[in-house]
Amino acid sequence: MTIRRLILMRHAKSSWKVQGQNDFDRPLKKRGRKNARQAAKTLVDLGWSPDYSLLSPSCRTRETFEEMAPLLENFLYPDTRESLYHPTVEGIADEVRSIDSEVESLLLISHNPACEEFLSLLIPESESMKTAAMALLEIKASTWAEAVARNTWWNFQRGSIRWHLSHFFTPTNQYRP
Repeated sequence: MTIRRLILMRHAKSSWKVQGQNDFDRPLKKRGRKNARQAAKTLVDLGWSPDYSLLSPSCRTRETFEEMAPLLENFLYPDTRESLYHPTVEGIADEVRSIDSEVESLLLISHNPACEEFLSLLIPESESMKTAAMALLEIKASTWAEAVARNTWWNFQRGSIRWHLSHFFTPTNQYRP
C-alpha cells in the first residue's frame, strides 16, 4: 500500500469587477494571486509537492494554478477537466478515482460547494473551504479508486476508509496541523 496525498483546494479569490462578465471567465483579484503563491509556499514548506494536478477549466482556477506552479518543486501540467467546473461531489470523486496509481500526490483545484462537501465525506471534521483554502489529506491505499471508494461516507462510518487531515490552510490562518 502507498500513502496517497490529496491536496484539495478551492480556487483563490476572484474578481467581480466587470459587470455582466461570464462566471467562467472571472479572473483572480490581486489578493487572490498573492494567496495562491502563499498556498504554494506552504506546500513546499510542508514537503507536500504534488505529482499531478487536476483543475476546473475556469479562468480563476487556471490562474490559481498558474500562480502556484512556478513555486512548486515538481513541474506540473494542468490537467483541466470540464467536470470540475461547478462539480458535484460524485463528479470530484470520479475524477480522483480516474488518476493513475503511479501518482502519489494529487493537487485538485475546484469550486464550492462541492469542495467542501467532498471534504466532509472524507473526514469527520467540518472545515470551511474559503477561497484559497487547502485541505492536505492522507490515506494508505493501493489505488486512487480504492482511496475514494464508492459510498465513501458509509465506508468511513464502518471504519474501512481512513483519511487523515494532516493540515488545513487558509490565507488568514496560514496552516494548522
